Amino acid sequence: MDQQWATLALSDGSVIRGRCEQGLQAGDHAMLALRPERAHIPDTESIKADEHSNVVRARVDELVYCGDHHRVHLTLSSRDALVVKVPNTQRHTLPSAGDMIDVAWRHDDCKILAARASKSAPAMTPPASPSPSLITTAPAGAN
Repeated sequence: MDQQWATLALSDGSVIRGRCEQGLQAGDHAMLALRPERAHIPDTESIKADEHSNVVRARVDELVYCGDHHRVHLTLSSRDALVVKVPNTQRHTLPSAGDMIDVAWRHDDCKILAARASKSAPAMTPPASPSPSLITTAPAGAN
């Protein structure tokens, strides 16, 4: 069994592979840690299985201009949120709000962490419906 990698199953059926937090077990609730500059919006022609380990579909919610880059706020079909940092250059075409796009990143650029409640976090009122961000994970190779 490979304890370095885990497979994360989103509620929409998408599967993400990433580095595994130590102690994470098959069936644990988990969350994805991914820095916005590690993900990108590939051209349709550039999506190849050998080039990108993780590719998910997302809806563009908002584009925020930040000078040298834009932050593209996205919602996955599983209702999880994701932010992608896109350099502000002529060679990057930005999507529009409402567009459905692919988002890609390498499996070694993300980490799958146990979803634990923080003891120092302030109390929050839970949403009316259960959060889809509680997802299950299994170390790669586990049955």
